[in-house]
Amino acid sequence: KTAGIIKDEAIRLQKKINQMLYLNTLDYVLENDTKNDYINLKDLVNNIISRFEIIKSDIEWDLSLDEVIIKGDRDKIEVSIENILDNALRYANEVIKVTLKKDGQYAYLDIYNDGPKIDEKHMKHIFNRMYKDKTGNFGLGLAITKKIVDFYNGEIKAVNRDKGVSFIIKYPLK
Repeated sequence: KTAGIIKDEAIRLQKKINQMLYLNTLDYVLENDTKNDYINLKDLVNNIISRFEIIKSDIEWDLSLDEVIIKGDRDKIEVSIENILDNALRYANEVIKVTLKKDGQYAYLDIYNDGPKIDEKHMKHIFNRMYKDKTGNFGLGLAITKKIVDFYNGEIKAVNRDKGVSFIIKYPLK
C-alpha cells in the first residue's frame, strides 16, 4: 500500500514538473514555432474526448460539434483543449457538454460540466499561473491554456451556470 502511495505521488509530481517546464518554455516555443496548419476543431475535439471517455466511464458526454477550421499549431491547440477537458472531467458529477460552433469570424468552444460552481472570489484569478483554490490541482493547466489561446488572438473565460461551470474558448477563424 505504501509503495502504491509513493508511486502515485511520483506520477503526480512528474506531471507537475512537466507542466511547469511546458509553461516556462511556452513563450519561446510559441514565438519561434512556425507550424501554422489548418485544424479541424471538430475532429480534434472528438479525438481528445474519445481518450477522456475511457478515464471516467460513468460521465455522460453530450456533444454538439459543428465543422470548424482554424489555423495554428495542432499540438498547442490540443493542449489548450485537453487542459479544460481534464478539469471538466475532474469536477463533473454526471455530465460534460461540449458545444462547438461558428459565429461570425470566431469559433466558440463551450465545455460545460455539472460540478460545483467556481467561487466568485476565485473567478478573476483562475487563469493566473500557480493560482488554485483548495480543490485545484497545480494551478498550471488554466494558465497554459490562457497563454495558448491569447497567442492565437482568442479569448477564454469561465462562466458559472445555474448548475455547473462553462469554459468558453473563442478562436478566430482563418
